[in-house]
Amino acid sequence: DLPVERGQRPLFAQDAIEPDVRTNERPFDGRIYVMLIDDVQTVRVLVVDDQLTFRAVARTVVGLTPGFQVVAEAGSGPDSVEAAMESHPGLVLMDINLPGFSGIEATRQITAMDPSVVVVLMSTYDAASLPADAMDCGAARYTRKEDLTPALLREVWTREHLE
Repeated sequence: DLPVERGQRPLFAQDAIEPDVRTNERPFDGRIYVMLIDDVQTVRVLVVDDQLTFRAVARTVVGLTPGFQVVAEAGSGPDSVEAAMESHPGLVLMDINLPGFSGIEATRQITAMDPSVVVVLMSTYDAASLPADAMDCGAARYTRKEDLTPALLREVWTREHLE
């Protein structure tokens, strides 16, 4: 029996051994290493896009990202603001072109309500083709939809919470 404090969980990992810098291999010495790590609070994600197929893709990407969970979806600017008020997300994946009003305006409204919300604007445009007001609407980052990955979600979340 391991002494595990409340709020921690045991993690059994061969990865606890540092890799050899020359070969990048981890030597195995026959022991199982145990590390105690604090429970990580799940990042609540709101996915906003008027295309159901892309929302399904975004749900999949979020689902493949440990520690992240989709808590709400919306298909328009006004619906995204309402969903943010109801679901209290930590991260919003926001399409720029939405019915009702744009993702840029929705980002302004959501970050005005809660400045701690991290918004990632998304579109199929290159960054150079974005509307001028996309850069000052309160979004933490812009990414092309096809570049949305678990690594990008972790990078944005980590960067915003280390500053």
